[in-house]
Amino acid sequence: MNVFENALSGIRRESNEKSRERSESVECVTKKLKKEYGRYEGIDDFIDYLGAMEKIFLRAKAENFSGGFLKEKLIEIDIYAMSSASGIDQAVFNRIYEDFRNTCAKITKVAEVAEKLSRKYSDCPDCLIFIGYVRDVYQLFSQAEKERWTLERQEEEIIALKMRVLAADGVPPFEDLEKIYKEFRECLKV
Repeated sequence: MNVFENALSGIRRESNEKSRERSESVECVTKKLKKEYGRYEGIDDFIDYLGAMEKIFLRAKAENFSGGFLKEKLIEIDIYAMSSASGIDQAVFNRIYEDFRNTCAKITKVAEVAEKLSRKYSDCPDCLIFIGYVRDVYQLFSQAEKERWTLERQEEEIIALKMRVLAADGVPPFEDLEKIYKEFRECLKV
């Protein structure tokens, strides 16, 4: 092993250790906030979501992931969460996502696909929410790529999008989600 490989190996070990410590910190903050706010409807899932997002972005930073990988992981998490919350089989949400993936090579097709899928699943309110979310995620990542957003900005925008989706019907209120997110961020700064 030459000097450069040795130095790079040391940097990787240090980076992995910091990621592990940060991940443990995320777990502690998640538990604390769930204990504090878990009695409110819909808040437990949001706090879990924040923890999962933070871990995904930690991994993305450590391993230099692309926007495509992040988009896949975000939607995978939402497929699982929507299925768990609604009782609808994950296969339904996976089929919807596959339609997006197979058709949306260009961002201009996203709205068309969302419209088509909305008609197809018009009798499934949870599917319509998921379709809107996937559409918005595609648009968000397209904008992030064009404007060269940092990972931090991408994370903030994705969480803001999730808060808008969760609060669309007023339960939980957007302000409550925003307060919890700010507290989550503050706890991680310490």
